[in-house]
Amino acid sequence: MIDEVKGKEEYDTLPGKRFFTCANYEADGLHFRQPWVIGVQEQVEWLTKRVEAAEEVIKLMPSLKHEIQTLEAKSDSGLIA
Repeated sequence: MIDEVKGKEEYDTLPGKRFFTCANYEADGLHFRQPWVIGVQEQVEWLTKRVEAAEEVIKLMPSLKHEIQTLEAKSDSGLIA
């Protein structure tokens, strides 16, 4: 997620813009992000972790499929009761 924003004027709040920022921003403790922005960022990070976990499961699928086929073959041949 990009944590950097750019502004042209004092405030850029035109409709359709994805963000607005103060052109006079300084890390002085008086400028802060809106709470809903922080909530959205946390939700995106949480969803990203879920997607990464799902991708790991998807990577395991071929080996699990092979293991199932091996067990089915052993079962069909009578090696497993």
